[in-house]
Amino acid sequence: MKFQAVINTDRCMNCRQCLRICQEHMFIEVNGHTAAIKDGCSGCNECVTHCPCAAIELTKKECWCCEGDCCDGNDSELYNWPVHLSMISSDNRYLPHADLLLAADCAAYAYADFHKEFMIDKVVLIACPKNDANHTYAKKLADMFRKADFHSIQIVRMNSDCCMSLKMLVDEAVQLSGLPIQYHEVVVSNDGCIYE
Repeated sequence: MKFQAVINTDRCMNCRQCLRICQEHMFIEVNGHTAAIKDGCSGCNECVTHCPCAAIELTKKECWCCEGDCCDGNDSELYNWPVHLSMISSDNRYLPHADLLLAADCAAYAYADFHKEFMIDKVVLIACPKNDANHTYAKKLADMFRKADFHSIQIVRMNSDCCMSLKMLVDEAVQLSGLPIQYHEVVVSNDGCIYE
């Protein structure tokens, strides 16, 4: 699924905030007015959030590869963006009262039916406890726990020593939040088996 930013020209004050905030450079200036580029928007929603006059709306565009029947039965279950924990704000519009899935980066590659088994109707966040500079992750998650009031939390991680720290990270975040949060953990082996 792709997105396109649409500017309501009646509301736009031409403040150019969207040009500054968009990291994907989806906005340009044409004849002294701000315009949105048609292709390439990931749907991160930063432009909508930061527009002072609520002049920007994101619309969904069907992916060109999904025309016809070529993708039947293989639809992505992802509906939030961004997904990486390092890139998402605790104020993200998808978070409040959501069913949260926090997954290790490798888990989706190790488990073949990851989308159908774990992602349906969930907000997905991914992280790598080994490679990410995650010293702020516990604080960020604790902030999310306090603000979002998640309906449920599930962790999917790999059966490896380095991935065990994802669980420890969540435990630390729960403690920092001061809330009686419970979560369900699923462990995936590198050959695609599940240990619960």
